[in-house]
Amino acid sequence: ENERMRQELERDAVIREQHQEMMKRAPKKEQDLDNLLKRVEELQDLVEKARKPTMDFLKSRGTAPQVSKKHYEEVYLFLKEIVHNNMDLSERKEMIHDYIVTQRVGD
Repeated sequence: ENERMRQELERDAVIREQHQEMMKRAPKKEQDLDNLLKRVEELQDLVEKARKPTMDFLKSRGTAPQVSKKHYEEVYLFLKEIVHNNMDLSERKEMIHDYIVTQRVGD
């Protein structure tokens, strides 16, 4: 079992190295696409990490809404964009409310 795992790790390391070499030689568009796909994966991980404690908290209070993962991701990214642009969330309550209602979160 340990030998099999060692071989898999070595194979994965070789694949990663080959991918890195390939990306060094790839045209800029492919490099940009690769970076974009990596960023999408990172954002999906961030959304899931943010979603779980929120949903756990709501469930513990008996108030967990039925929010699809897609809607949760959309709202999270919308709020993240507001924060990224240095906008104050408390000053944007109406805009946030309208966005969430328009998205029909929970449907």
